[in-house]
Amino acid sequence: MTTGHLHQPASEPIPFTERISVHEATASDLHTVNGIITESIVSWGLPDRVRRLATPSLTYNESDLKHMSVIFLINADGSGIAMAAWEEASGLDVPENTKEFLIHGLYVVPACQQRGLGTRLIELVANRISHRKSGGMTVRAWRDSVAFFLSRGFAPIKPDSSTDTYPQRLWRSLR
Repeated sequence: MTTGHLHQPASEPIPFTERISVHEATASDLHTVNGIITESIVSWGLPDRVRRLATPSLTYNESDLKHMSVIFLINADGSGIAMAAWEEASGLDVPENTKEFLIHGLYVVPACQQRGLGTRLIELVANRISHRKSGGMTVRAWRDSVAFFLSRGFAPIKPDSSTDTYPQRLWRSLR
């Protein structure tokens, strides 16, 4: 178990810090993981109907856990506050068809954003996949998160054609 600190939002007094623990997700944790995702996308600035329709496609089920690794952060009161999911990437998602990993999802609940948790998750994922002889990691970034990933060492992957369905693909070397 890894621990760290989380501060309350700057608009509120900061009376103390909380301990955070990192957990590997199992089927019994999917409710917590999906709760983090559902709470996180509230801040995306989407119409309610679009958010309602998109949410099921962004959440995970037991079948996903057979192909992906998922970690999540829990604060001292037992609440899920952030999560990351990744899997081995296909050749279409990575430069030069090397062995890479795709960050499938990275979410931080709104009350805990801007506290370094997303960066912490990226580094945890990087550490875990670097032991698997990976050259790097890639992400299909949501347009509002491109700047976040760029500031964490990711670089744009040039689209292969005008029909590329993921124009915001980014890559970060682990070597």
